[in-house]
Amino acid sequence: MKADIDTVMEKQQTLPKAAAGKTNSQWIVLAGLRFILAFFVSATHLFKVAPDSALVLYFGGLGHAALFIFFMISGYSIAASIKARPQGYLARRIVRIYPVYLFALAFCVLLMLGGPLHSPQGEVIHPSPFGLILQNLFMMQGIWADTIEYDRPLWTLGVEWWCYMAAPLLVGMNSRFMAWAALVVFIFIIFYTRHYMGIKNSSNMPMSMNILFWVSTWMGGFFFYRDRKPGGFILMLFPSIVMFTRYVYFPYSIFLLVVCALVIAMVAKIDIKDKKIRAVMEWLGDVSYPYYLLHFPLFYAITTYTDMRNGSAIMALAVGLVFSGYYGVTMLAGKMSRPIRQLLFYRPRTRR
Repeated sequence: MKADIDTVMEKQQTLPKAAAGKTNSQWIVLAGLRFILAFFVSATHLFKVAPDSALVLYFGGLGHAALFIFFMISGYSIAASIKARPQGYLARRIVRIYPVYLFALAFCVLLMLGGPLHSPQGEVIHPSPFGLILQNLFMMQGIWADTIEYDRPLWTLGVEWWCYMAAPLLVGMNSRFMAWAALVVFIFIIFYTRHYMGIKNSSNMPMSMNILFWVSTWMGGFFFYRDRKPGGFILMLFPSIVMFTRYVYFPYSIFLLVVCALVIAMVAKIDIKDKKIRAVMEWLGDVSYPYYLLHFPLFYAITTYTDMRNGSAIMALAVGLVFSGYYGVTMLAGKMSRPIRQLLFYRPRTRR
């Protein structure tokens, strides 16, 4: 979903001194996990254009749980980032998030110029008004505004963005506050779920109380990385468990949530030494962010402008377009980075 993990080299600074000789694999593992989660989310959205696909049948019910796990990983990795390098944290977030995000918005606007998008089931997605696009530009979706219809998954990024902005304020909060926060969330969820069953469509619910579920999950990941105490783990996992015990349509979601939460809890002990595996997992983690942002409009664009109706083929084409585009952009950026750095930072030598 998202560019939640900075570079692996930055995270290397957060390793305990006793583990200095050990390969830092935790961010590699989480990178690979993020791509798997992005795949689960896209399989859920594939239902919109290819409901009979085998991918929807086997993986379509895991998308909502994957979002909760995304928020766990996001809070966990942001705590690591701000601990390793507190200076320039907000600037790094902007540089990390906005280039791909602006591209996704521009792609949606380009599709809007071509008119409404259609699904094979007859659903029509109409272009969003300029004001809503502008609100999405400033990350108001999911909080103060609706999400543009051409890219509905963007609502999660709006919620997550403001978690990023609040992170510096959370650094000084102690474990006692975390325990009280967990208790308040527990009480609220017990009463809230007495009246509302399941997970509502947060993309169309500005200022929805559902935000508390996502934010508490994110805070749990944040505090768990910082303190490594049970309270953080409970706060990270409990809201999602409550939601899915009452949402009977997704029977495997709880299993996925528990397994991934345990992976996050024990990930610092995992050691992957094979360089090829590390490189592949890191690259998949990097490409998971653009894939998450672009898969939804790509699905609808493919079914609108082509006769492709097979779910696996639609998914494969979307993955191939994102992978090839990301590879091309990174290769071009790699070739251009050195001349740009020289242009920006070159200083002529003065003779002595």
